[in-house]
Amino acid sequence: MDAAMIPLKGMKQRWSVKIGNGTMFGNTKAEILQRCADRIAKAEAAGQSWTLNHEWHKARTSWPQVVIVSRSHGGIVESFEHNGFKLHWTDSCGSRSVYFYGRKHDTEYDNAKDIPPEVYQKLVDYVMNASGNQPPAMLIKREDPGLGIFIPEIDKKVLAAGGVPDGCIPAK
Repeated sequence: MDAAMIPLKGMKQRWSVKIGNGTMFGNTKAEILQRCADRIAKAEAAGQSWTLNHEWHKARTSWPQVVIVSRSHGGIVESFEHNGFKLHWTDSCGSRSVYFYGRKHDTEYDNAKDIPPEVYQKLVDYVMNASGNQPPAMLIKREDPGLGIFIPEIDKKVLAAGGVPDGCIPAK
């Protein structure tokens, strides 16, 4: 197959407007231009540039193994390094933080690797040693739970009891 003829099956399109450090998204060109009209006018009045893009996006279909840890031990987890790799912060909610495993200076989540079991065990030992054997309330390895840091084996019980899981933001 010719590299210029990549099939678009499973891809979704969207429009975006980038102004300064911010980017907004919409399903249609008209929608995003209407949504950003005031910001575009302000940018143009100030002589600043802005960009309109039509994007084709293929959604991720697999998620890396990440480390979920109590925020109280996040600094320790971030300081852990092994053979040119480290854990990079990606999300926090409630008392939980999520870290992905990747090359030391590569902070792109799309380049995340599954943390190998033997490296995870070294991390556990490192956290225990660095914290004076004060174990964190949570230190687990699992597939990235996504937005909200919902961990079914812990949080379903909380929901069943009528509570709000720690890693979740309650709907109002």
